[in-house]
Amino acid sequence: MESMNLIRYPTIDLLPSGIGAITLLLLTISIVLLSPNEIADILVNAFSTCTHRIYDATGKRVMTGPRYKFPNGQMVDKFLDAKNKSWEWEKKYGKTYRIWAATIPEVVITDPADVEVLYRQSTDHLKASQANAGWLLTQLLGSGLGLINGARWTGLRKALDPTFSHQASMNLLRESLNVGAAEYVADIHKFALPCKQGTDGDEFIINATESLQRYPFFEVASIFYGKMSKDEQERLWELGRRYSEVFASVVMGGIHRLKLTKYLNTATWKKTRQYQEAWHQFNNDMYKSREIKDPSCAIVTLMDAAKKGELTQAEANVYDTVAESTFANLDIVTHAISSCIILLADAPNVQTELFAEIEKNKGNSEAYIPRKDTLLHHCLMESLRLRPVLTFTFPENPPREKTLGGFVIPKHTTIIVDAFAINIRNPFWAPDNRSYRPSRFATIKQSQLRYNLATYGYGPRKCLGQHIADKIIKSVVYHLFSRYKVSLEPMQALDGEFKVDKTSWVGLYDVNLKLKPRVRGVV
Repeated sequence: MESMNLIRYPTIDLLPSGIGAITLLLLTISIVLLSPNEIADILVNAFSTCTHRIYDATGKRVMTGPRYKFPNGQMVDKFLDAKNKSWEWEKKYGKTYRIWAATIPEVVITDPADVEVLYRQSTDHLKASQANAGWLLTQLLGSGLGLINGARWTGLRKALDPTFSHQASMNLLRESLNVGAAEYVADIHKFALPCKQGTDGDEFIINATESLQRYPFFEVASIFYGKMSKDEQERLWELGRRYSEVFASVVMGGIHRLKLTKYLNTATWKKTRQYQEAWHQFNNDMYKSREIKDPSCAIVTLMDAAKKGELTQAEANVYDTVAESTFANLDIVTHAISSCIILLADAPNVQTELFAEIEKNKGNSEAYIPRKDTLLHHCLMESLRLRPVLTFTFPENPPREKTLGGFVIPKHTTIIVDAFAINIRNPFWAPDNRSYRPSRFATIKQSQLRYNLATYGYGPRKCLGQHIADKIIKSVVYHLFSRYKVSLEPMQALDGEFKVDKTSWVGLYDVNLKLKPRVRGVV
């Protein structure tokens, strides 16, 4: 009996195996119940969040943000639902948070004080590779000014600066912009919607975006190509349509973020190749034509500089920069023009004041339009404030550590600025932050706006075309309101906001305007 009591029988610890079995069971259930995308969301989010942790100065608090969503992160929301997400994300995650561009973390800042810190030393900031938008974008704009860095950017910017300088914009205003705007507005009735008619016989209805986008498009194109024939214009317009089709796939991301889209020969890649070939052919044809009859125009000087080796990567820089200026910026300038006009149409008292100012200056429009102390200019600034073209600025990678919102941001981390936070939620604009009141700019010093207003970007990489865009917008506004009383058609707002095309990456408006000729226009 005693010996039997000494016998030790082997035992099995069931606890670890039990946990393993439960884990395996839960994993099996998850695989059955969850879609592949949801599983990818969970796995990639867990890995990326651990890999890219950003701490505050105490090292105790970790920056948060929306969960990664397979495969694009927040890229689609950042473009197509930007305004709503701007408010939602800051409310949920605070004034400094992180979103995902695919698996690339982007730090969003919303405080003007942080904008100042970010750009206090910014001459060597780099634009994020591929703008964090993926491979397909490089096939449209990969060598354009807005996406390149270093010596390539310096050389191309030096070549382009004379064409887009303040003085060049003044010359352009006198030579073509003012007259072009007058002619365009005189013919704007051609865009009248056939199925709609105003209550008075001389009134007509136009769609803001469709009726306004051709003017800035061809004015910008003329900077590069000089005066264009109707056939050349229509050929370029068709190329713009093709560009937009491909760019829509860039925004939607997915497989098009990868070069795999080329290897799989997707329908989008086929369209991209067709666009590239047609775009290169168009520019070569324009170069040959202008080389003979207008050798001083920009397409000739830029192509010649490329051939001489003064620009790296030769013609690619030229092709992509012209595409960036005409096609990519078409939606941007159209949005800015239509915002200014729609807000004025919705504010008849301000419109009356503007018309009175226009009447006083109708004898010298070329001096009046570029001024920055006018109600006309203040209307533009207020529309840029309330309706920023891009909710989030293009991504930049500072080559040094930055402390923003109390968080220590490692060098080379992508940082973007939320324009709605700076332009509207910012206490600087209180108490009527959301109200349309252009006269506010009459008492604000330019120095006060530096970090309290997001318009054409910040630092040395500010928009190259800002001087020309300013005069294009104000020229068409001047001539439109000198000829017409403009008002909104009924039902042009949804949930208190003007209707927009939800497929547009800048939120182009889908708003109809009623135009009633004034008794006397401005010649």
